[in-house]
Amino acid sequence: MRELEAWLHGQNGGIRTYLDFQRRCSELGQQDPALAAFYLLLGTAAGRFIAFYDGEPLPVDVAQTSLARLRDLVARSINGWFGSAEQKLAILNDIATTDLTAEVTAA
Repeated sequence: MRELEAWLHGQNGGIRTYLDFQRRCSELGQQDPALAAFYLLLGTAAGRFIAFYDGEPLPVDVAQTSLARLRDLVARSINGWFGSAEQKLAILNDIATTDLTAEVTAA
């Protein structure tokens, strides 16, 4: 979990970041089946962002804002993961409902 977070902090936020993040989540979910849903949902959030910008330019300010939101989501999710079953479910629901393009579509 922490390795994914550390890797993400070294990224620039371009579409390639989200593609690599999605791939890493898939690999991590396969390596650790106990966290498969966690990684699947994180990868899905990145996938929605990728689909939104498929073939479209990604403005620098949007890239920076969205990357900050993804970093925050990952950090909050990891930090809260070690709580109760209810807390884990809340984290999974938070990840599942996060739209990294929300600020873009609202503008």
